Amino acid sequence: MTTLTTKIANEVINTANEAIRFLNHRSTMNFACYCEDTFTNLLRITKVLAEQEGDGLGAVLHDAIQSRLDDLLAGKSLTLIEVDEI
Repeated sequence: MTTLTTKIANEVINTANEAIRFLNHRSTMNFACYCEDTFTNLLRITKVLAEQEGDGLGAVLHDAIQSRLDDLLAGKSLTLIEVDEI
């Protein structure tokens, strides 16, 4: 990844983890909606990253965000996105 895409990917991870922390700290419907909106917006960014990067790291990040969104919609508990996962 280039420096710019690395910075964007790190910001996506930080934003997603912040939303997960909010939801895990206070499991309310408002925070669930906030998480869903945040993940949906981040999916657009990660889709562009996946298209720009040929090494697949953007696609892995996209899949990680998508799996968190799927878990949220299924009512499962969410775990933070670790850099090792990407």
